[in-house]
Amino acid sequence: MGINLAEGDAIFILNADLHLKPVAVERLQTYLFSLEKAVIVGPQGSIVDFQKLQDKRYYQKGGFHQPLRVHAVSGFFFCIHRERFLDNGLMFDVRYSPCFMEEWDMGLQIIRAGLTSYVVPVPDFEHHWGISSPGENANISYFGRVVCRNDIIAENRKKFKQKWFGE
Repeated sequence: MGINLAEGDAIFILNADLHLKPVAVERLQTYLFSLEKAVIVGPQGSIVDFQKLQDKRYYQKGGFHQPLRVHAVSGFFFCIHRERFLDNGLMFDVRYSPCFMEEWDMGLQIIRAGLTSYVVPVPDFEHHWGISSPGENANISYFGRVVCRNDIIAENRKKFKQKWFGE
């Protein structure tokens, strides 16, 4: 909803558990408007094997020194080029809420539109993984109900495969 209501040229998505310096926001925005066909930029992301539904390569803070094209940008901190996003009919698919698979879904939408997602070297933040940490089967409180992390992952994988591969 926030993406659709935003009025600025750049839309920032930030998790509540993110700690950043103002320069991180400035750097993301600079990269967003200077990189060719950029729709989403963020400091971490991955190249995805969509057939196996797993990351082939994950780029994290400090692991690269120049912008790189990726399939998916990590959802805890990223910036969207509002005009390119909306003009190309891109969307955040709420069927994946509360979490998991939405990053890959947006990445495939961007690829299909002939546009690009990038990871960019922005080190001025700290983020501590919560429910996204592998191996932890936590319960998540979501709109008044409790859902299990592993159940969400399994269900969203099915939704993703159905949407993109007709399975």
